Amino acid sequence: MKKKAAAKPQAKPAAKPTAAKTARPAASNGQQKPKEQPPIADLDFYRKKLEEIRDNLQRAVRAKKEEAVPEGEVGDEGDVAMRSLARDLVFEVSDNEHRLLEEVEAALRRMEKGTYGYCEANGERIAVARLKAIPYARYCINCQARFERP
Repeated sequence: MKKKAAAKPQAKPAAKPTAAKTARPAASNGQQKPKEQPPIADLDFYRKKLEEIRDNLQRAVRAKKEEAVPEGEVGDEGDVAMRSLARDLVFEVSDNEHRLLEEVEAALRRMEKGTYGYCEANGERIAVARLKAIPYARYCINCQARFERP
């Protein structure tokens, strides 16, 4: 048993890469730039993808505002209720699009600051597959899952 006990302390220091952890940006302060950046080609890919999403959202929001149901028509109570419900749905969708638009613009700002692609909660790199699926992701998959748990 003494041999096993001696082997465990030796294994722990060797498995603990402290230098790698110090190279990451501090979580949530937004001040430190990460030392390793995705290649410029990748940043351009993500920037174009984010700009495309932003432009599509802006067009959708404008279209929703133009689609708003007119108030001028008078009808029975059922007609008025249906117009009110339709208007509420348009604004609810528009609110969701506005929130997503804010997330996309925040991702573009992180790109300018050099913090794009790093989790805002723990400073870890966000997986490339996650960024390709959700280019405006603020958190790595582990932190996102932790925040979504009840």
